[in-house]
Amino acid sequence: MCIRIPRILTVLAVGLGLTLLFPAAARAQNPANCNGCAIAVSINKSQVTAVPGQVVTYNGTITNRSVDGSTIGCEWNQVNSSFICPGPLGSADGTSHPILTNGVLPPDDNAIPWGPFNCTMPNITGAAQAKLALTGNLEDLEGVADPQDASQTVSVTVQSCVVKVDKQVSCNGGLTWQDTRDVAFGADPVSSNEDGTSGCGPVLFGQPVLVRYFVKNDGTHSVFSCTLHDSNSAFGPDISGGALAQIAANTTVGPFAGGPGGQGATCSAELNASEPNSVTATCFCTSDLNPDLKKSATDSATISCHPPETPFNVSKECVPGATPGIDTVRINVTAGSGVLKLSCSVDDRIHVSNPTCPTPPPSDAFHASGSALSVAPFAFDLDPTASQLVTGSVGPLTADACNTVAVTCTNLDGDFEPVTQFAEAVCPGRSGCFSRTPGFWGTHPAITQSVLTAAGGLTVCGLPVTTTDASITSAIEAVCSVGTDGKILGSNVTQLIRQCTAAELNVAASGQGGGSCSTANSVDIATLIGNCCSTATTCTNGVLTQTQCISALDAFNSLELNGVQIFQQPGPANSSICEASKGDGIVLGLDSGIKSGNKKK
Repeated sequence: MCIRIPRILTVLAVGLGLTLLFPAAARAQNPANCNGCAIAVSINKSQVTAVPGQVVTYNGTITNRSVDGSTIGCEWNQVNSSFICPGPLGSADGTSHPILTNGVLPPDDNAIPWGPFNCTMPNITGAAQAKLALTGNLEDLEGVADPQDASQTVSVTVQSCVVKVDKQVSCNGGLTWQDTRDVAFGADPVSSNEDGTSGCGPVLFGQPVLVRYFVKNDGTHSVFSCTLHDSNSAFGPDISGGALAQIAANTTVGPFAGGPGGQGATCSAELNASEPNSVTATCFCTSDLNPDLKKSATDSATISCHPPETPFNVSKECVPGATPGIDTVRINVTAGSGVLKLSCSVDDRIHVSNPTCPTPPPSDAFHASGSALSVAPFAFDLDPTASQLVTGSVGPLTADACNTVAVTCTNLDGDFEPVTQFAEAVCPGRSGCFSRTPGFWGTHPAITQSVLTAAGGLTVCGLPVTTTDASITSAIEAVCSVGTDGKILGSNVTQLIRQCTAAELNVAASGQGGGSCSTANSVDIATLIGNCCSTATTCTNGVLTQTQCISALDAFNSLELNGVQIFQQPGPANSSICEASKGDGIVLGLDSGIKSGNKKK
């Protein structure tokens, strides 16, 4: 449609007179017999409705017709045209796409295509206006340039995409459902948990709990392929399909039951660790499932789970005994304060094929798979808060083995059914390794001497080590001659002798305890000692440098392993002998005759 733009009358004041200036004809009419505007504009749009953020594509044609009914079309000149997308508020003032600039449109019925132009729909609800702006001049009957406007607008209805969700939990088998507003029936959908977080419980471990969800399309446009995801994996897997495949505007669907098979879940420590939790509903706003056009909503609820109140507690340990490979089992049973007198029995078992114990604690089936051990007392009564120590022994063990105990107690007055509790510990085998640092051996001379005596002496860097007394064959001198005496042989050799002596003491002590350090923590200690501690003067045979040897041996000695028991209690450290050896002028294999502060005589 052409709209004639009024001509402008220009008036200039000169003195007291007026001069009227009229626009002159740009040229003659074209064609000569034309008598008006016959412009036709078409606008096509890819869709009539959309959601905020969705892209709508526009295209069309501009045609100057030769004849339109009784109108004989005139030529247009100085034509300017552009397509203007919807702006943020929905009016046609957004991005502008140029089509013609100072162009000419002869009345030749030639359809000039324009577009396609893509426009992103604004975040509104309602009409989003786009505009084909088209202005120019035609030669009217008087042969004068006649301004015309053939602009047109087109609308796309923008519909809102809004998703809400409701999560409800039940701790009584679905008799009542809890949300912040204690919803007994129906839904209370929210966008972002604005109703707060509440729930039900406490519920004992092993008891069933239920969860259900509702999803609401709170917008004016359908949503598609919705998915429900609960942050507590106990209520998985995700829910989709069915009524969630497409939800019409302003419609609520559900309930959808959570948990495997829609059967909820069982209260447990794992479930409790993920509480409180939330459900997230995610829907696509368009049927083509454009990943950039999705909406989500969350709602939270909580279930409180806790273990059953136990009338007694059980703990146990398994420690090396005096005889290598024979371990002592200690079980402690303590009654609670809220019970009457208990009657208890103990069943202890060893699992020689299991070097580690299961986590979480063992089940009935695992415990029953072990071999029974004799412990005492195996039956006893307990007063409230009283404890009973039960002991036994196991071995000899050639490898670590899991040791489990099942303690079953009941109230003598029959207030509750028998309750069984399990406990576990690993009993160390005799094949383990014992290791300590040079500092330990230097400050426990009695233990050091006992290991040397049992071994018949050691050889370190080609030198005999037989005693802990101050002499050139002293283990104490070997591990403690640092400081002033460290200069006699030099720092590297002194440090290497310290680490070699400790390593050889560790290997000897482990063997005497029935164990072995052959592959302790993946360290081939025999090869390491052979490369680093077998050569006189330098200690190392050249395969490794002295610095490399010091570092590797220190790492082994510092493991402080307890694979075998070589003493019941090490006793207090005695550093006086070690301190004295630091400046007495004696090192392994050499008495310099020079004591700290004195010159050689």
